[in-house]
Amino acid sequence: MCGNVGHCDRGGRHGYCHTEAAGGYAPRWRRFATREERVSELQQYLKDLQAEAQAVQQRLDEVTAQQ
Repeated sequence: MCGNVGHCDRGGRHGYCHTEAAGGYAPRWRRFATREERVSELQQYLKDLQAEAQAVQQRLDEVTAQQ
């Protein structure tokens, strides 16, 4: 809660708090990711997937080599 009476509780105007005092997790306005941010996130996700696929391939190679 932000400490403003009637602001954060259910009886308040919004029923939630959107100030930094509430933990800063809810922005004062809605912010959408920019195209560059989305591209960057997708590139990182692809790198993570590729690393995971490589680890799976290595494990598969180990298992098949044991047979």
